Amino acid sequence: MNRLRTAVILNFAKMSREAIAMNEALLGRDFDEARFRAHLIRVMAAESECTEVWRAARDVSELLGGVGSLPEPGYGQAILRLADRLRMPS
Repeated sequence: MNRLRTAVILNFAKMSREAIAMNEALLGRDFDEARFRAHLIRVMAAESECTEVWRAARDVSELLGGVGSLPEPGYGQAILRLADRLRMPS
């Protein structure tokens, strides 16, 4: 396996771990932790030029709202779109 492919796989694994942590935070109603994890995914996606993942994470962040607030309707659907974008490219 070449180095670039290995780097892509490792990056998707890191973003996927953050998405799992984000979802666990949401299940525990820790929305601020979920916002933090969504932000980390956005940063990793931007650094890796994963535009579709970045857009999906941005949508999640926007729907989760600001610190201390409740998420807006539709955030669950946005999380499903993010999960779909985090599938490994072939």
